[in-house]
Amino acid sequence: MNTFSKVITALTILKIISASPVQLPFHPPPSKLEPPLLSANFSSTVEKYLSDFFVPGLSIGVFKGDQVEFAAYGSAGEGRNKIGQDTLFGIASNSKAFTAAAVATFVDSGRLNWTSKVSSVIPEFELPPGLGDPNIIDILSHRTGVPRLVVWSQLFHSQVSYTTNSAFSEQLNLKVFILVFRHDHSYRPGGSFGDFVGRIKHLTPSADFRETWQYNNQMFITAAYLVSHLSNQSFTSYVTERIFTPLNMTSTSFRPSTSNPNLSGSFFTMMNGSTLEMPYGFDYFGQDLEIVSGAGGVVSNARDLVKWVKFLAKARNEAIHPSSKTNSSDKTEFPISPASILVMSSAHSILAPLSVYPEVSTITYGLGLSLFSYQGKEVIWHGGSIPGFGTQIGWSSDQNIGVVALCNTAGTGNAVSDMASYLAFEELLGLKHVDWESRYMGIAEAKKGNNTAKLSQLRDLSTTTTTSSPDSPFLPLSKYYGTYENLGYQNITICPVPTPTSSSTAPQPLACETVYTSLSGALPATPVPPIGPQDLLIAHPGYFGQSYILLTYKTYTTYVGSYGYIYGPAGGRKESVFGYEGFGDVEVEFVLEGERVKGMNWKGVWGPGPEVEMREIKEGRTVVEVSWEKVAKGGWEAE
Repeated sequence: MNTFSKVITALTILKIISASPVQLPFHPPPSKLEPPLLSANFSSTVEKYLSDFFVPGLSIGVFKGDQVEFAAYGSAGEGRNKIGQDTLFGIASNSKAFTAAAVATFVDSGRLNWTSKVSSVIPEFELPPGLGDPNIIDILSHRTGVPRLVVWSQLFHSQVSYTTNSAFSEQLNLKVFILVFRHDHSYRPGGSFGDFVGRIKHLTPSADFRETWQYNNQMFITAAYLVSHLSNQSFTSYVTERIFTPLNMTSTSFRPSTSNPNLSGSFFTMMNGSTLEMPYGFDYFGQDLEIVSGAGGVVSNARDLVKWVKFLAKARNEAIHPSSKTNSSDKTEFPISPASILVMSSAHSILAPLSVYPEVSTITYGLGLSLFSYQGKEVIWHGGSIPGFGTQIGWSSDQNIGVVALCNTAGTGNAVSDMASYLAFEELLGLKHVDWESRYMGIAEAKKGNNTAKLSQLRDLSTTTTTSSPDSPFLPLSKYYGTYENLGYQNITICPVPTPTSSSTAPQPLACETVYTSLSGALPATPVPPIGPQDLLIAHPGYFGQSYILLTYKTYTTYVGSYGYIYGPAGGRKESVFGYEGFGDVEVEFVLEGERVKGMNWKGVWGPGPEVEMREIKEGRTVVEVSWEKVAKGGWEAE
């Protein structure tokens, strides 16, 4: 089978959709007597951001008091309406505040309180052994000890890691903008809500209960399941009924029609700066839709999200400074009580105790919201990233302002939405301008250099043979093929890697055939790791396109893995595309028992976090993050 040969040599022309930033006029302010909230310089600066970071489009909404303005730049993609305040984007983790708000409705009704134990409502929910019995605030403030994402960027405040050791912090600065893999890869389409929540207890923790802040999607999926359980209806219908409808967010949903002309295309920025349209990362049905929705499933536009942020700012301000003219129990005005919004927007864990930049304070985390001060002004803030979309929402009840920034790429789109949000805050509050673009550009260059270095290391592994690194694994490759089980991650299958010299026509397991078929004729969207004769492929289906792991042979029983993603046709492109991230980041050690492969251990899946890393260095050990037991032979074995 010559799949990889076809993939690697098929360097044909991809259909590229380039970003050409064109500004739409600002939405007129409510009164001609009011000066515009944002200046002409704002527009020219944002256009430069889009051009420099290769982002196709941005929609932005701002408010100050009762004054609201919208602006839009670039393109929503071929065949779609012109980008504007009604253009729909996947808002990714900015959905988390909606999930926390949905839970808050049960606090408001008296069916829960914030310290209620989650297991008292969902008996099948447990944390891994050795951790505690979390309450509602624990799971919504990322302090359970179960990891997801530990190092993303020192700039993306909603997902930043931290350390209290300054020397180690300098080391971490070398890692910024590097994606560290996580228990998100335990997601698997086709399961039920209850099954997903029930598997959490089988995941490996990386910290003690309430020891540290660790971003975690599984807990917000659990919160969505809790909402569904208490309401006796789907999570998505409950949020629509109790939050979207009362706030008149008429365009907001969890699964818009993909033929809606107001729905922006979703794009991937390649290393050469071109942008490639990709399938939507939220196009799920049934239980799969419910599972992803609580952590990052909302699809909305700037017009609706400004309504949401204005409500949050008003409710928080009402909780802090009650007004005799306001009826806080009026569900049409306050579908979630001001008291609950205050709990959501108050600090419950410390996200980053040390400030990397002088303009930004210590960062704390509420319930689906982070909090810090920017140049001395209150900011409540959260980012969102799924394949194809990067978003940022920031607001201040103290200043009665808010910013919504929505981009149609992830990664580079997150950078642009961050920079546009900072710039808007500066203009709305009359603050000094900070050159965030230079900082983000430095991060992008560091990421590019890091990927280049890791690819070079993989090439060295594939071509170098030394006496301490034999040129073949300890056992024949056929001994490694087969099915492996982890109760948290479910089953995966290790397959042969098809090469130009492959000639076997033997039937393969369905999981392997699915990956082979998807890769056949697919075109590379990122650099491709070198493929050697001793390498292996892990069929590892998951949400958001993640499909397999390419294992590069290292020594004896050790491999290093790169996550592979396959995205189907989109935007008129007929071919599928594939790409990689985290080149060689995952270390796989096979466990042998005589002439038999007993299982394997993974490290580098979620990254233990700086505090845990320091402890490991002191103790001279490394935590095994995922352990697998081999439960079935591959069709190729002759044992």
